[in-house]
Formats: sequence, structure tokens, C-alpha cells
Amino acid sequence: MYHLFNVFLAVSIWGLNYFQILILSPSVFRAKTQVKESIEARIGQWNSTLREGIELYTESHSEVHIKLFSMQDFFTRLLDDPSAFGFKRDPENDFRTVAQFFCDHIHPTTAVHEIMANEILELFA
Repeated sequence: MYHLFNVFLAVSIWGLNYFQILILSPSVFRAKTQVKESIEARIGQWNSTLREGIELYTESHSEVHIKLFSMQDFFTRLLDDPSAFGFKRDPENDFRTVAQFFCDHIHPTTAVHEIMANEILELFA
């Protein structure tokens, strides 16, 4: 994480002060897979440290602007309310509902990538 903010500092010296997007690692706790608790904890730590780091960095470097897209938040919204994204929830089979979102145990389908891309584009607007 330290190296990431050093990169921001280095390029801001050259006048590059607008960082449009940083993507947080998605939370895997809801994926239909077995993931060791230590990996899940590291992802959670990365996500919170990144958010805190961005906040601290932009407070001390007012000329730098960073927009954040959180895949964790995106997938939480998608899994909580599939109909808001045009997917149908199968009340009898949660696996069929989730199968609309993932090609395998963790990789999003083309439809999900398209929705995510549109949300990222909105961030640029």
C-alpha cells in the first residue's frame, strides 16, 4: 500500500493530480466457494486500509483527486437486490440466482461486467 501512495506522490510532482479510479478487491465471503479465513481477512484489511489511505493522502495533498470504485460494494448491491440490475431471483434455488452473476466460482459473467463497466463510466462523468 505504501508503494501505491508513493506512486501518487511521484506522478503528482509531474502535475498529474487526478486519479479517476481505484478498484477494491471484491469481498469473497458471499461467493459460493471455500476461501480460507486468512485470505478473507487480508482482503478486508486491504479494502479498509486503501479507503483510509486515500482519505489521509487526499487530506494532506489537496491538489490530488481520487475517485474510488468499490467492487465489494458493487457485488453486495448486486447480490442483495438482483432485480435492481435486471436479474431474476429464483426463490426456490439461490444457486440459480447466483449462477446468473458468475461464470465459475468467482469470475463475473459478461452481463455483470457490462453493468460494472457502466457504473465505472458513471464515475468518470
